[in-house]
Amino acid sequence: MCKRANIIILPAISSLPHETASLTNDVQLNL
Repeated sequence: MCKRANIIILPAISSLPHETASLTNDVQLNL
């Protein structure tokens, strides 16, 4: 699950603003 999530999140970060990127970073820390 986590690996698939990272595959989806990484490309999303490159296309989304820094605010959402920081949110995904917080999620990864929680995982």
